[in-house]
Amino acid sequence: MKYLIPGNNAIGVDEAGNVIYRVVYVELPPTPVTAAKLGSTAPTLATFIDNVEQYTFDAANDYIIGATEVTHGYKEGTDIHPHIHWATNGLEEANKGVKWQLEYTISNYDDTTPFAEAFGATATLVIDTVITASTPDRSHIFSSFPDITGTGVKIGAYILWKLSRVASATAAPVADPFGLAVGFHVQSDTIGSRAELTK
Repeated sequence: MKYLIPGNNAIGVDEAGNVIYRVVYVELPPTPVTAAKLGSTAPTLATFIDNVEQYTFDAANDYIIGATEVTHGYKEGTDIHPHIHWATNGLEEANKGVKWQLEYTISNYDDTTPFAEAFGATATLVIDTVITASTPDRSHIFSSFPDITGTGVKIGAYILWKLSRVASATAAPVADPFGLAVGFHVQSDTIGSRAELTK
């Protein structure tokens, strides 16, 4: 490292004059289920605790749709880590399974080529989580889907997605679980971008 420079996550410049950035993980703007677009077969709004309500998902038809922008601090080309926050709905005497499915498509965009591109065919990710017996009712659970490859992904890209619950390999819980929010973790190497549409 040649010398330190201030600001924008930069920690120095190497001998070739390339700026070196500190890399951290950040959350792309999360989408609470209450803010997402309900599918044609919508989850059921139910009492969560006291006067707070959230949506429960059955494993047959319920789904929501949403869109998430890849923000300007994103370290371009690195993998994206999708996940779901959800909660149990009741106390189970035996292990139960909840399987979530995330179907998505992603596309870059800005005002110059070659970054303007069509959305491609969707890909589908699944995560099957076992709720162990005697897990407390209304427990907050974080489940990670497999990564989305970041190869070629730029700031300003949009992820369009559909979240649904599907049948698990393990017996389903007695009551449908609550889906709370869909999120995406990414690596960040700057606070923002130096230009409006390019890194």
